[in-house]
Amino acid sequence: QRQIFADTLSLLRPAPRGQVLYSTCSLDPEENRAIVEWACGWHSFRVVSQTSTLPEGLPGGDAAAYHDGSYSALLG
Repeated sequence: QRQIFADTLSLLRPAPRGQVLYSTCSLDPEENRAIVEWACGWHSFRVVSQTSTLPEGLPGGDAAAYHDGSYSALLG
């Protein structure tokens, strides 16, 4: 995840730098908040907003009621 994130940095506009939306379909803290903390520490980002969504519904049930867990953070 760190390498994928680092590879995107060259796509951002220089001064003022753009924003990155980091998003996963995981609830694993090592894949989510730890990567955001790393990005903030090593690449001078700040967290603009972040959200976690818990899984809901059951596979095979009503498709409108089912979704996996996820995490997203907007970094600027």
